[in-house]
Amino acid sequence: TRPDVASAGGGFGDWRGDTVVGRRGKGEAVVLTLLEKSTRQYLALRVPGRTSAAVMEAFKALREDYGKEYFGQIFKTLTVDNGVEFASLPEIESWGTMVYYAHPYTSSERGQNERRNGLLRRFIPKGQSINQFSADEIFWFADALNAHPWRVLNYRKPDDLFEEQIDKIYALSPRCVITTKCSTCNCN
Repeated sequence: TRPDVASAGGGFGDWRGDTVVGRRGKGEAVVLTLLEKSTRQYLALRVPGRTSAAVMEAFKALREDYGKEYFGQIFKTLTVDNGVEFASLPEIESWGTMVYYAHPYTSSERGQNERRNGLLRRFIPKGQSINQFSADEIFWFADALNAHPWRVLNYRKPDDLFEEQIDKIYALSPRCVITTKCSTCNCN
């Protein structure tokens, strides 16, 4: 079961995930959405299908983007629904992320993510094929939502709050510039 810490989401690194489906059918892309609870940072990633392999590839790309050594600090917990596309996610626990599944039919356990998905529908209406949107366009849609100041954040923008947290993480563990295996930080 999900610990209280993951349910409350008080600290940075507690994420909620879901997929947004456009048109149903074989060969249809979907959008993997992730929302960090404390900063309300919203990530929207186009994936080629609603499969566990496609979702895992997206997480591998995120791990590369944020840095393998930082992934577990940025993504401490992840709560998703019981969809088949999330079946392989326990594999990322070896990266330092605890994965939890919401109770069936309780989207309220991922309410902020569901709300943001509703706002994403302004750009991608229900029934419209996601195949017609590029990965960059979908990224831009999320960017537009992250650039909006929210009252719950004292009228700060999710982008700004998320950057502050990321800067803290990177400052605590500076990237090593040594080209051979480093015994201090084990970075290579």
